[in-house]
Formats: sequence, structure tokens, C-alpha cells
Amino acid sequence: TDDTEEAYATGTAELYNPDTMQFTTLAKGLTTERAFHEAVLLPSPPQGPYEVLVLGGVSPETNGNAAFRLKAGSTAYPFLVSPHEKAQAAGASLVTITPSTSGGAATLADKPLTGLPKMMFPRVAVAPDGKQLVVAGGASAYTATGASVGFTQATAAVLIPLKSAAERGGKDPAAVAQTALSRTRVGHAMAALGDNTYAVLGGTMDGPGPCGTPPQTGCDSDWEKKNAGELITAGTGGASAKLMTFSGGTPEASAWHTLTPLGIKDGQTTAPKKILLAGGFLLGREGDKLRSVNTQTPKTYPLMLLTEGAPVTVSAINYSPPNAFKGAGYHA
Repeated sequence: TDDTEEAYATGTAELYNPDTMQFTTLAKGLTTERAFHEAVLLPSPPQGPYEVLVLGGVSPETNGNAAFRLKAGSTAYPFLVSPHEKAQAAGASLVTITPSTSGGAATLADKPLTGLPKMMFPRVAVAPDGKQLVVAGGASAYTATGASVGFTQATAAVLIPLKSAAERGGKDPAAVAQTALSRTRVGHAMAALGDNTYAVLGGTMDGPGPCGTPPQTGCDSDWEKKNAGELITAGTGGASAKLMTFSGGTPEASAWHTLTPLGIKDGQTTAPKKILLAGGFLLGREGDKLRSVNTQTPKTYPLMLLTEGAPVTVSAINYSPPNAFKGAGYHA
């Protein structure tokens, strides 16, 4: 960052060797400069070449403007990390990294995948058996000019089989099912629950609640709680999504938290349907939007256990000393 508080996306790529604890910058980087993207290793031979599916992110326009701004605490940019006025959603790419057989530098090839959606701030979850991937939300676009400030909802949650190049028979990775999400979600979290079920929780949300723009007759003033999360079912038979209902409490509306499946062991193909919700920034309402980030007030229950069911059971986790864990965001 510089004095203008602008941050810039990069297209560089590095390899990390855990044996030597060193990074090596590849001579050729990514075709598209991007930030806040996701990357998933596809089934690859142990000695390479290695295929990595790179999904979404925030990219600058072709004129080279910054891809996003850092505006912590600014009322004009309440997301803490907000796309630049000229930012755009990045598309997916298939990145192939080929190690050298002669001890030289590895090479990188980057192939854009036009068949997968463009998403800002996507979230991904891999099934416990490693055979499929679900990508959820983000946004497909962001506008920050004049009175038109906000995100455009991403198309869907998308199911992508995780197959090796040989299993694909030379074809590109592709989506086989998708379902629309209830809200535009940015800064949300996602976790696999097993049995082709995935939990998506929280995130900032643009647009009206379920009943339309408040105030309306019969409008639900608690829509942010009822829209706090949804369950995605995605498999060979298709995909669908439904809002979560809760018992034992409702998770506070937050963004940039984490969801972690609990109890998964090596070789396990069905995950226990329990996830840990940790941290995150509290959200506030701005008219019919849920997107103010409050970094000063800690979450009342920064650690919560969610158990899948109808409704989802929520229980706070006690820890000692009481202030040992803060409700901050952007952690891992």
C-alpha cells in the first residue's frame, strides 16, 4: 500500500519447498492479475506436472487501475477491503506447473477457463472424499460510482468434479451443477459437511430482505439472522440451496470469519456434520443492506459449534481465559 491506501493485484506465482523452506518465483506468472482468489490442487501425478484450478478473485481493468482499495474504518468503503471503482471479477484458469527434469526452474502454463463463472471473493469447499468441489458466491461485479455502490450477485454455487487430466480425457474442468444462492455474499465462509452437503454462513449482503425493500407490510425485520446461512446440496443429481434455521441461538451477522469441519480423519469420506464458526467482524445495517463492518465491538460468541440438522443446532464454546480469542476477521 502507498499513501493513497491503494493495493494492487499481482500475477506472480511462487513455488514453496517445505524441505528447504524456500520460495522460488516462477519466470512466468499468471495470465490474469488477481487478489482474493481461491486455488485448488487437482489430482496430479506425484512427480508432476501439477494442475491447479484457480478460481475468481478481484482483478484490475485493462487500463491498469488498482484492483481494490484498503479503506479501514472509512464510511465510504465499509468493507475494509473494498474493490476499486474499476475492479472486475476474475475468471477461472487451469494452471499447470511442470517441474524440470534437469534440475532447472519449473515452468507454468495458464489457460483461461471461459466455461466457469467470474466471481469476486469466492469461497470453496472440497468434499471429504476429495472428488468434488463447490464454489459459492462472491459477486460478479462491483460498482462504486455516484449513488450506485454495491455488489452484483454472483450466478450461483457451482459444483466442479475434481478429476485428473487423464480422467478428463483432455477436456477442461467444468461445472456439472449449480444453484442460485439466496443473497449476494462477500466475506462469507464455507465448509463441507459430508453427504454432498455444504454450509455457507454470513458475509456482507446487498439488496432487500426476503420480503422486499423495508419498510413494507409484513416485512421481516430480522432477515439478516434468517439469511445468516444456507445449506447447499450438490451431487450428480443436481444442486439446491435452502436457508438455515437455528436452535439454541442464532450466529451474529458477521463477515470474514472462518468455518472449519471438525473430526475429519485421513481416509475418511464422510465428515461429521459439525463445523466450528470462528471470529469475524460484526455487521450492521445500512437501509436495506447488511454491510457495515464493525471492528471495534467484539462478537459476543466468537467461537460457536454448528451441528447440521433441521434446525441447525448452535452452541457457544467457552474458553479460558475469557479474552483469549477475539472476534477479529481475516484469520485462518
